[in-house]
Amino acid sequence: MDHSLPVPHDVGADDLEEWHERFTRTLAEALRRAGSDILGIESRELAATVRSRPFGYPEVILYDTVAGGAGYCRMLIGRYSVRKLLEKAVDALDCRAGCTHACRACLQDYDNQLLWEKLDRQPVLNWVKCILGMDQPPNPYMAFNAAPFEVKDGTPLLLAELERADHFIAVAPTLFDIQTAAESRESFLAAPTIAFVRKLVAWMAGAPGRRAEIALAQPPTFSAEFSSSLAIWHELQPRLADGSLKFWKLPRSFDGRAWPRALTSPGREGGVAWFSSSGVSNPFFDEPLPIPLWKAPGFPPETVRSFRNGWEELKITAPSKPSDLTLREYRPGEPRNFACDFAFCRGEFFALLRIEDPYVLADDWKSRALCGFLRELATLWQKWPAKIEIKTRDTGDQNKLIADLERELKQHGVSIDIRRVVSGGPDRIDFHDRRIIFQPDIVNPRRRVTVLLTGGIDRYLDRKAECGVIAHRSL
Repeated sequence: MDHSLPVPHDVGADDLEEWHERFTRTLAEALRRAGSDILGIESRELAATVRSRPFGYPEVILYDTVAGGAGYCRMLIGRYSVRKLLEKAVDALDCRAGCTHACRACLQDYDNQLLWEKLDRQPVLNWVKCILGMDQPPNPYMAFNAAPFEVKDGTPLLLAELERADHFIAVAPTLFDIQTAAESRESFLAAPTIAFVRKLVAWMAGAPGRRAEIALAQPPTFSAEFSSSLAIWHELQPRLADGSLKFWKLPRSFDGRAWPRALTSPGREGGVAWFSSSGVSNPFFDEPLPIPLWKAPGFPPETVRSFRNGWEELKITAPSKPSDLTLREYRPGEPRNFACDFAFCRGEFFALLRIEDPYVLADDWKSRALCGFLRELATLWQKWPAKIEIKTRDTGDQNKLIADLERELKQHGVSIDIRRVVSGGPDRIDFHDRRIIFQPDIVNPRRRVTVLLTGGIDRYLDRKAECGVIAHRSL
């Protein structure tokens, strides 16, 4: 649902939690009633609970009350659309008796009588109608004199506007998608994402006084667990250090649907406001100006103050000191600089080397690439590790490859532990990032160097392939 909750302006901070509880419980009961009506079952055979997502969006979870499950929710998903469910919820909320909050003619029944005092149908009815596009004006931003922009991609518009500005504000639920990279990805980030991040950073550094502010419902997470976050941190850190980039935390009551996605030159003549009805659900770096788009004149100072009301500055936690994080990207055909990428190994001894790669033992070529990689490391480190652990996918026919690897490592006095992860069926475990962990001390796992490789060891050794390397030192 791409619409934040319409919190009334007269609801104070002390009453916000109670208002939110009334709204979400009413929505949950309306959807429970809608689901049971669609399926033609007793309303008591479905139950509902709620939780909040970015910008305070409610997420309603329906489940069977029958012991062991009767499959009702699966039937709803398989046979009917979410739109059908919402339309049926409108029928439940649009009380034929015209009650003020809720009554036996609409939402109240025996099973939810403990919630009767919390049910308030009218705000939820208006909100669901807005989601469905019922009784809505054709231009939702008419009050700001906004005009629709027919484009397939709003990013070039924003970048062009930035060239005429020195101050920029953006609002989004999140900064980027923190999910691990897709298996087929050949770089740490999707090409449009990293391209936009670099252009935004170049704009900030391109002239004195330029600054960008990004307000988010969820603070960004920069962690060694996610290669994409380290790649973004590598680009942003200099701008955070010089103050040209700031992050803000949006208050829970902020209505992302009612305000612009981006402002240039806020509070000054010549500024521009960009609105997007889908902007409340898209990460900013992944889709800076998602369509559909509306463009409006910039805001005067008093409107900017209202827009920014309740924002709190975020103190971003660094995943490491800049000197402890390096990133290198290799283009196809570019020679690898092994000695530089793994310079931290020179003259060192690592008690444990852990390799996590879903395909490192997928076939004979990848297995031979692993052995070649270890031999290259042996030219740098003081001596072979005492133990090597490998986590990879179970392909079902790896026994010979594993036996050959064990024989190779035994010559160097290395013990090996291989964990084969099931990749199909109910016990499947998904992992995609390729990482190598160098640990000097087995009993102190926090003291380590983590190297993230896009495409894996075999792509790193194949100079014809594109590859990225991030080294994160915590020694």
